[in-house]
Amino acid sequence: MSNEPVARSDRTGRPSPAKERARRLFIAVPLTAALQEAVVRVRAPLPDGRAIRWVAPENLHITLRFLGSVPERRLADVAGALAEASRLVGPFLLELGSCGYFPPRGTPRVLWVGVAAGGDQLSSLAAAVEEALARRGFPRETRAFRPHVTVARIREGASLPGVEQWLAAWEGESFGQMPVETVHLMESQLRPQGPLYRTLSQVPLGGGGS
Repeated sequence: MSNEPVARSDRTGRPSPAKERARRLFIAVPLTAALQEAVVRVRAPLPDGRAIRWVAPENLHITLRFLGSVPERRLADVAGALAEASRLVGPFLLELGSCGYFPPRGTPRVLWVGVAAGGDQLSSLAAAVEEALARRGFPRETRAFRPHVTVARIREGASLPGVEQWLAAWEGESFGQMPVETVHLMESQLRPQGPLYRTLSQVPLGGGGS
């Protein structure tokens, strides 16, 4: 029996096209296991509770470009853009340090760990990815790129007492370094227990391995 999508008829009797399969994609630099372990320390001194949802250690990463739902037929275009962009930036050293939240004014919705070194290279890489995607017809990102690692999200309508003390506790803190030698095309699968991220492909920086 075929597993191909079946076309159904609309009210006019004409066959309607089967729904096109899509994947939820983003381009990112995942953290090493050592940095994951170091970054998890920021959960103190904030309490666990219903107001805050911490990102699982294995999901910690720096997003270069969030694409959202992309038709499967365009996966090759995304991979091509990633390969093109990655050749323009060589390997570099990344250091994470200090913390912050979005939005910077008002009620915090996202808590993050910042980039202490390697930010210029990340910005160059994100810009190269943006241009390569635009050349392939993908809409441009309207928000400015700010390299960071999202560590928690605050639930809608909830407040988080103690967030300023949390910021002060980690001010100037270095969470360690890691070499960035590859960039990953990743898929996000949404689940009730939290998203599952998996790498679809990874490309070496600076044209290495070609």
